[in-house]
Amino acid sequence: MQYKVIPTPRFEKDLKRLEKKDRGISADLRPILEELEARKS
Repeated sequence: MQYKVIPTPRFEKDLKRLEKKDRGISADLRPILEELEARKS
């Protein structure tokens, strides 16, 4: 079973706000999101 991580509008808004402070945050989160999508339960 595979999962697809779907960001909520709130998450996207918060991420954009955080990107203004830390430009590399999207790259930092990418491996975490990929791991969550790849996990099987």
